[in-house]
Amino acid sequence: GRYRIPLPADRAAALGQVPVDRVDVGLRSEHVALSDAADDPPANEFRSDIVLVEDHGADSIAVVTLCDQEIIARITPGAAAAGDKGRAFAIDVDRVHLFHSDTGQSIG
Repeated sequence: GRYRIPLPADRAAALGQVPVDRVDVGLRSEHVALSDAADDPPANEFRSDIVLVEDHGADSIAVVTLCDQEIIARITPGAAAAGDKGRAFAIDVDRVHLFHSDTGQSIG
């Protein structure tokens, strides 16, 4: 699937220097979080059902779906439950890692 992530200007400029149509994105769980998105969420947010929640003491890990890929988000314990529908999540766009789809080389 496809999802457009709004990149900071310096990251967008670095990406513009690489001749690719598509990149792979790396996200750490601490850079994907539950959000209080309104009906018209910002571009860095997406909605997903929650597939699974694992409690780890001080925090929990939620498995969610973005573009047909399961990713994990770090959440506050008790903030969500497996089976929750259409929850809003925000991506910290300053922490996104970009990789060339063909070579795996880091971009920017």
